[in-house]
Amino acid sequence: MREEQSSNHGREIKFRAWDTETISSGWMIHWENLKHFIVDRFLDTENRIIMQYTGLKDKNGKEIYEGDIVHLAGYGDYTVEFPFLQLYESSFEGDIEEIKGNIYENKELLE
Repeated sequence: MREEQSSNHGREIKFRAWDTETISSGWMIHWENLKHFIVDRFLDTENRIIMQYTGLKDKNGKEIYEGDIVHLAGYGDYTVEFPFLQLYESSFEGDIEEIKGNIYENKELLE
């Protein structure tokens, strides 16, 4: 898996995309100005779902993105959705355990 990063005033901004068969990670954005941006290499965005990196990692060091299903101690399985409030709250408590899968490749985890 190839990783690429972009920086906006020191903040890491990364995306991954689901194209109905596989997830690709490491996509980056290029800021044209503070209000508008373009996404590099997303030529066919109509058939892709773009997910943002939360800036957090699980206990194994794996990056957590929107759409991931993460086990949180004392809470259970959590589906990561923007604005990531439960996830950030759990990170302050040290309760993020591990990514169990994602909503696109592991639909059985949603049942």
